[in-house]
This record gives sequence, C-alpha cells and structure tokens, in this order.
Amino acid sequence: MVQLILIMETILILFWIDIEYHTHDNNYKPILDVHYSSQNTFDVVGNPILILKDIPENQKLIMWKASNIKYEMLSHFPNFQLMEMFFNDRIEDNGRFKTDFLNHMREVHGEYIGAIISKEEFIKALINPPSF
Repeated sequence: MVQLILIMETILILFWIDIEYHTHDNNYKPILDVHYSSQNTFDVVGNPILILKDIPENQKLIMWKASNIKYEMLSHFPNFQLMEMFFNDRIEDNGRFKTDFLNHMREVHGEYIGAIISKEEFIKALINPPSF
C-alpha cells in the first residue's frame, strides 16, 4: 500500500511539473526566420548588434536592408554625430561595407544640410543605399 501511494505521489508531482514548466512536447513550434548568413547578437546592455564579418561584400548590403538596426539608427535623426556613432558601435565588419556606408552617410548628410534633398529623401537614402 505504501508503494502504491509513493507511485501515485510521484505521478502527481510529474504532472504538476509538466503543467507548471511546460515540459511536454505539445507546445514546441519551430521558428522559421530568414537570417541569411549574418549573426545578430546583443551587447552587454541588450542592444542588438549586426555582425557582418567574413561575409561576401555583395551580401552585406542585403543584410543591412533586412535588419531593423537601421530604423533604430534613424531614430537619432537629426543628430548626425549620434547616428554615426550608433552605426560604428552596432555594426561589426571586417570588409569595406562599413567605411563605404559611412562615406555614403556623410555625402547624403552634406546634401541634406545643403538643402539639396529633403528629410524624407535623406531617410530613404540611408534605408536603401545604392550598391557600393
């Protein structure tokens, strides 16, 4: 009788653990996100970082366009220095993309300051830069 009570208690505890901590497989749903071949990681304080190291140069622009970091960078508009610092801190690259994009940013900023382009054109030029 004691063994039966022990078995019943063990079963009840296992059911409670399963319900409390969702250990059964019925809740598993695979996540199918497209991330190309870049790595998205987070820094010490939880800010997202786009890692473009050791990736072909022609894929880096595609990954920039697919990332959400560009919108966070544009939230610092019109403070161009803060946008530039943000880009330097949040993008890791060992190729030409980072320097080419920063040069593009400076060129577009000069056109914006010179009233050649509007704010909307400035934002569009940074969201969808031409291929470098």
